[in-house]
Amino acid sequence: MLLGILAGCQTAEEHDAKINADLDDRLNAYNGATMAEFQARTGMLPDDAYPIEGGRVFVFRTSPVFMTLPATDVTPAVTRSVQCQLLV
Repeated sequence: MLLGILAGCQTAEEHDAKINADLDDRLNAYNGATMAEFQARTGMLPDDAYPIEGGRVFVFRTSPVFMTLPATDVTPAVTRSVQCQLLV
């Protein structure tokens, strides 16, 4: 029984690799789509764009997420924000 439990475990690296592979697959589904198709399929609208030699790069940002680590006897509470950015 212990072997069955251990066989289901994975390392953090394996877990991260699976998440990255899944994300790559999801993003590759949009490869070759126009910006109008991308926006219609995702519901995302660009926040910004800047010119490059072959056209433009569109910048998409998620809403910020705030995370707070609670205070302890020796440290104060710490809050930080995280925001994802996608360049298309």
